[in-house]
Amino acid sequence: TDATDNFSTLRVPPRGAEISFLWNNFPERDIGVSLNAPKHVMVFSGLYRLPAGFDISGRVDFQSGRPFNAAGYPFDTDGDNIFDNRLIGTEKGEFSGPSFFNVDLRAAWNLPFGEGKNFTALIEFFNLTNHANPYVLNSTCQDSTGDGLPDRGGCSGSVFGSTVEAFPGREVQIGFKVDF
Repeated sequence: TDATDNFSTLRVPPRGAEISFLWNNFPERDIGVSLNAPKHVMVFSGLYRLPAGFDISGRVDFQSGRPFNAAGYPFDTDGDNIFDNRLIGTEKGEFSGPSFFNVDLRAAWNLPFGEGKNFTALIEFFNLTNHANPYVLNSTCQDSTGDGLPDRGGCSGSVFGSTVEAFPGREVQIGFKVDF
């Protein structure tokens, strides 16, 4: 078979979606840090009931940087017809991105009317502090040896691991609800 025929049948992982294994056919060789497990996760939430049917509630989330893989040149190293998404010579989840911080706040006013009926007016703030939380990171290593291929030495600098795309900034939602 022609090499270009093999190239056209290889699948490329979607942008922002990491594949768990570099070697799908040999997962025992690919042990490392999970890409879905930041080292520290703290969540605080609460509700405070005020007089006259007012409620204030909120949630604060903090996560240390989420592990990610360094992206390398797309090769199919184990014959599974999927381009590898990790630079050969780097460990699974070896690098960590920026931390995640989010504050959500909700204020609601409950007005009962009739038996078992209630009207609620609310306003919700998502990402109240407008923090630029990372969604997609720059995981591309540069060529530090001059051979034209990315390498481990090129996995540094201010651009590598920086946020390419962030989660949405501050959002406000106003709503009304009738329970009957």
